[in-house]
Amino acid sequence: DNMRGFSYSQELSLTNCDDAAFFLDARLKGPHVDSGIFAVESISRELHKGKAATMMLRFTPRAQTDYKCKLVIFLDALSNTPYFNIDVSGSGVHPTLGFD
Repeated sequence: DNMRGFSYSQELSLTNCDDAAFFLDARLKGPHVDSGIFAVESISRELHKGKAATMMLRFTPRAQTDYKCKLVIFLDALSNTPYFNIDVSGSGVHPTLGFD
């Protein structure tokens, strides 16, 4: 119960290093997202060459345990399969946030 109300945030930037613009769709997935442990304002927009999109990821643990979700990145909406997944983890003991 002493974890309630504590929140940790981290900014994450995604940069287009390609030679052309593409449509970026980035969002969190997993049960700890659905329950509000992890939150982010999803990005769904065109990203031009050399430009970056920034998102603020929030972690709000509710118990002294480990939490996980995935940041999924889709490019140009060409398929239902993400271009890549980033594992996101947090620990409610001494709240931290990590990316693999």
